[in-house]
Amino acid sequence: MLNFEDKEYSGKKSDKPEAEKIPVDELLSRRFSRFPKTWEVKKGKVTTLKQFIMEIQSKRHAPKVATLRDFMNEIHSSSHPVKDEDDKQMKKIKSQLPCVQLSGVGGNRTAGVGITEHSGLLQLDFDLGNNKLPPEEVREILKKDRHVVAVFTSPSGGTKGIVPIPRSEETHKDYFEAARLHYEALGLTMDGGPKNTKSLCYLSHDPHIWLAEKDVEVLTLPTTLHSNIVHSDIVLSTKNKDEPSTRMVSSGCSPDYQTALDLSRAKREVAKLVEAFKQSPNSDPNLVALYEEYFEGDPENNKPARYRYQPDFGKRNERVVDWVAFAFQRMTDSLILSMGNLTYDLHRPLIKDSRAVHEKEMASALRGVEESFLQTLNGEYEKTYYLEHNPTLRAAFRICRSLAEYEISKYPPPIFYLACRELGERLELSHTSANNILKDLTQDGVLKVERPGIPAENGRTTVYKWMFSYEKLSAAA
Repeated sequence: MLNFEDKEYSGKKSDKPEAEKIPVDELLSRRFSRFPKTWEVKKGKVTTLKQFIMEIQSKRHAPKVATLRDFMNEIHSSSHPVKDEDDKQMKKIKSQLPCVQLSGVGGNRTAGVGITEHSGLLQLDFDLGNNKLPPEEVREILKKDRHVVAVFTSPSGGTKGIVPIPRSEETHKDYFEAARLHYEALGLTMDGGPKNTKSLCYLSHDPHIWLAEKDVEVLTLPTTLHSNIVHSDIVLSTKNKDEPSTRMVSSGCSPDYQTALDLSRAKREVAKLVEAFKQSPNSDPNLVALYEEYFEGDPENNKPARYRYQPDFGKRNERVVDWVAFAFQRMTDSLILSMGNLTYDLHRPLIKDSRAVHEKEMASALRGVEESFLQTLNGEYEKTYYLEHNPTLRAAFRICRSLAEYEISKYPPPIFYLACRELGERLELSHTSANNILKDLTQDGVLKVERPGIPAENGRTTVYKWMFSYEKLSAAA
């Protein structure tokens, strides 16, 4: 998402740590645990990366993987959103495959005991649902990356990669974060599971699995974090402005501000990060547009930001909760978290909390806001309808319900208008998929079309009536 040039720490190339390189043959000998099934993980057999790759290349698991991929193609080709039962069926099929604990050997998974030997390998998992680029493009990006030793297609059709990291369970999460930032800068979104050293990786079938032909660079914390998040030509919180702030690089948190000058420098750095994000060709255009709409507004046309965000970092948790509560009835959960993480990345020079703390607070706030939202639903049927659907349709439900409560002179509650293209932007879907969701809500009796769609600035705008909670909304009007 963020894409900045790889600059030196203080203007001298010698200041940048030299990346360690490991021969591919040495990495192929790395050991880790293999399990016959996900529910048989108390004790695993030891395998090597070479054996793992050969097993994926073989036809040993081809029938089960083909069944899973056929199922995934079927549900994704449907015009209806993926439902909870589809997820359960997908997991049931996948659970028939053997799996490995790619980052190490040993460790009692059921007792919470750590691994006994770290392999120095980190799994990269790029799910189909988290990445807008097609798998073949994700694969090409990884093949060109100097850190990647192997790339293959996952059982469900996504893309997996493997990179070397230092052989330490204590620093494993730090290097996962470094990898996440590194690939985010390349426009890719990693699944968070491999943050855990005992995360499992299912065996797949890919006769064309890719293996690096030359030495592979070990991922390093300073290079990745510094080059992708902090511009090195601006120094924060150091008494001598010619000295680099190495503590920020190693900890992932901003330093304490001792003077107003420190704070001023940090704010200038934020402005540069924001501008670089907006100008980068690798930035998601939808995120750029939403950031401008919610956090900046349009001063030239006298339009204020929709979210009145004032960075008061003495109240970090309060700001996280404010954003989640504000966005909950305006966009899907994944977009709420993406926007929250984006603001963290862009305002990082001002933030003392780690990314892990920030993400934990957002997830907690999201759960709390949804629990509060459920209490506002009118009747058990409305609540049941909401809970029985997947997160995408739930978000559409919330958006429409919120619009139905707005007081607009031309359309009093519970009547509102909405363009499927605008809904698609809030759900991270195409306008066609968003239109299908609106049709589902209409067919289920949640919405009623008052006036068919007519051409508008953001697609065809249709006027709807919200059918749930009608008496409650009418009384409020």
